Amino acid sequence: MEKDLFQKIIGIIIIVALAGSMIAAAIIYMPESSQINPDITPTDQPTFNYEISFETQVIQELESIRIAAETSEINKTKIDSEIQNVEGISRIQFSEFRNVGDGNWFYFAEITLRKNFDLEKIVEDIFKINYFDGEKQAMKKVSISTPQENIDLNSSDLNMSRKFVFEYPTTFTIASIETLPGDKIIVEGTISLKGNTIVFIELVEIENKTDLPEYYYVDKEFELLELGEELFFEVKGDFNADYYSEQISLLENSYAFPYNDSLIGQTNIEDKEFVKNLFEDFELELNRAGKIFVEDVFVEELDETFSFNDEIEIQISDEKTVGEIINVELTISKTRKTLGIAGSKEIK
Repeated sequence: MEKDLFQKIIGIIIIVALAGSMIAAAIIYMPESSQINPDITPTDQPTFNYEISFETQVIQELESIRIAAETSEINKTKIDSEIQNVEGISRIQFSEFRNVGDGNWFYFAEITLRKNFDLEKIVEDIFKINYFDGEKQAMKKVSISTPQENIDLNSSDLNMSRKFVFEYPTTFTIASIETLPGDKIIVEGTISLKGNTIVFIELVEIENKTDLPEYYYVDKEFELLELGEELFFEVKGDFNADYYSEQISLLENSYAFPYNDSLIGQTNIEDKEFVKNLFEDFELELNRAGKIFVEDVFVEELDETFSFNDEIEIQISDEKTVGEIINVELTISKTRKTLGIAGSKEIK
């Protein structure tokens, strides 16, 4: 979720908020003095914006982070003041409120850190502030190497593309807190060019190819704690997928779409009989939403027990009842610093 959030509301919105500022451009793209070309002069060439993506290697962590935190506090000065008091913070470079389109307000900030900072401790202390009462994420700024060969740039708005070579060997991106120097990552973002000169660039890490998650599968029995109202179905057979998808769409909060040789979809438990009758001539599998509580999980390959202590959702056979013991396969995802349950399914 972390990178998705920043692609949506940091990597894009901060561009919009700061694009008109030469200071902002300097903050985001600021080569060393030895990299500045003294021969560059203003021209009358138009500026074009392009999408950019390439694989690179992280060089160094920089003394800067960006945060996005959901808040109901409307006084930005209060939040700024609380953050400024966090140990290890030098200053707030930029901050503002943004509504990201779903009715929720987020506080955004780019923050400069003091030297010899403890990044994880700073982020933890920031998010302990009482004003942040919902989703919150942080990413850090790092320097990266630039491709020294031609890369393809595309402009979906202008329906055009071009080749481009970076003049300087390094630039900056915002990256996951877990990303380390030496990691190979993929970045994407926006670049504005006047001829071959970079006017503005903003990049966001979208994948860490060095720290890819490792997956482990564990079979374990759990008590079914709760049944949801959602009914999931998969239909196999020779049928007109468009017709049946349309029939399902007539139900409230329901959908269906073809997938490989099947039709899969979701509806409500009260529409179960309708679905059964609709697909009575085909092979139909029904599952219902449910919840289990995952406490400790032993991963045999790692010879280690991990504690989750959390409720997770699972799709279970329609005939199951609350309190019944069910056999579940958990998919455990592990990276250098993160551990989570990436998936779960009932073993039938």
